[in-house]
Amino acid sequence: MEDGYTETIGSIIRKWVKVSDNEGYWIEHSIRANRDDINIGEYKMPAKCPICNLMMQDRYDTSSYTRYKCCNHCFIQFIEGREGRWIDGWRPEGEYLASYMKKRTKKQEHFDAFTKNNK
Repeated sequence: MEDGYTETIGSIIRKWVKVSDNEGYWIEHSIRANRDDINIGEYKMPAKCPICNLMMQDRYDTSSYTRYKCCNHCFIQFIEGREGRWIDGWRPEGEYLASYMKKRTKKQEHFDAFTKNNK
């Protein structure tokens, strides 16, 4: 993704800050509903999920990262319905995480191929 890429999602403006070819982070500004200016605060979200190491992609990832420090896919797979153990410090590892990563990577490859062929 190019440095400085900006997108607007609802009331959020996101700007991509590129650190290297594979690294970067989003800076998010929320637009105030009743004003023309932008809220002063910034929120930095890493380019990649700390659990699965795949790219953060959308507002659902932002929400999951804010609460649980992971992408939305990892939230659904590992946390949803089991928030207590996550808060207590449990994290996926070993074969369990490797199996999940294999499935996620395969799905992403199919999505990328589909997107490329339908442009």
